[in-house]
Amino acid sequence: MYTSRYQPPRLLASEYYSSGPSVSHHSDRPAKKQQTNVLTPVDPNKGAAHVVLRRTVSSLVPPDLSLRHSSKSPSKAQKDGRPTRSSASKSAAAAAAKSAHRLSSSAASIHSTTSSVRSRKRKYYHVPCLTSMPCEILDEVFSHLTQKDLHAVLLCNKYLADSAAPALYAAPRFASTYRFAQFVSLITHSPPLANLVRELNLSNIATDVPEELPLAGWRDWKYRNDPLHTIRKETDFKIRKGWKAVASAPPPKVAHPLPSPFLTQYHTCRDVPIGAVLHIITACPRLSIIDLSYVPIAADYAVLPVAAKHSGYKPTAFTNLLFVSDVPKAYTWRSEETKVVNAGVELVDAITKLRSLKTFKARRGVWLTTGIANKFVKRCRTVGWDFRECGGYKGEKWAVRGSSEYIEGLLGE
Repeated sequence: MYTSRYQPPRLLASEYYSSGPSVSHHSDRPAKKQQTNVLTPVDPNKGAAHVVLRRTVSSLVPPDLSLRHSSKSPSKAQKDGRPTRSSASKSAAAAAAKSAHRLSSSAASIHSTTSSVRSRKRKYYHVPCLTSMPCEILDEVFSHLTQKDLHAVLLCNKYLADSAAPALYAAPRFASTYRFAQFVSLITHSPPLANLVRELNLSNIATDVPEELPLAGWRDWKYRNDPLHTIRKETDFKIRKGWKAVASAPPPKVAHPLPSPFLTQYHTCRDVPIGAVLHIITACPRLSIIDLSYVPIAADYAVLPVAAKHSGYKPTAFTNLLFVSDVPKAYTWRSEETKVVNAGVELVDAITKLRSLKTFKARRGVWLTTGIANKFVKRCRTVGWDFRECGGYKGEKWAVRGSSEYIEGLLGE
């Protein structure tokens, strides 16, 4: 006789379970279908098997809250005739249960919100970079860069331009008098940039650039818009005339402009006009160091306001100064329209008005005489001077480096 082997019931299959008694622990209250207290697995061969009990789910209730099963049947105290709790105490207990449940739900909500905020912060977390650094750190970083590197930073990143500009304009260096003339035109038309300048150093123009190397000077900058002194391409003219283009060697690529062929006598000249120096000293009130060593000072003329009636040239700089070296074209001035700029008067007055000046150097300055040195040391008592190799005669006693008191004593001998 064939007998089938007993197979244990599969707990995940709903057809092997039959609902137990629908009556709960309380006789008057039927059990809910989703909270069945007893599940009886059924074996198709042997009938009903052992009883499987389901555990009551109470995860939403705090662990310190005791579960109390309410019942509609009279309690034992009521049967015995003893006094029961008042309805007020029952409502208070129910309110406490609801409050505890609410606190549990609130704690879960707060935890969920906190997790969302943290995940959002992780998602939008910014990687530290140079543009997010404080200004003090950027100033320290840019103070160690060269002028070429600072100029590259200004051109490549607009967010760092405001932090790199003070370091670039604080102590500029000039490769030629052409670059110095460009700097004068920029500073005299921009007061914010003029306030950044702390040092004026022209001593490297005559020492760093070889004399035999032809470079464009401040005169080339003056006549930059004059077609007579500007090198132009004749491509359009050749096309109109029907000329055939002849392949020629490309011009050498240099970073500095080449001098004009009409100014050949000034190719190796390294002088600067006194008007340009006055422009910078007047426009930059926060100058603390001025170094005019080794650089020749060229004569210049100040254009008077009367000249505007005939020439039409008016000052465009915010310093309200105009010199002949600023006028972009050659013009024949009248005697009453200009005035000679004297280094012993205008230049001394402009330098002595600087309240932040600490150091002044004019080594090998032929323009600096005994009278000019006497004015300097008497008007500026806290400035350190360098008058070595100055004066019209070699071996002047006051032509030394020292304080105002020391040089004043030498001048009195």
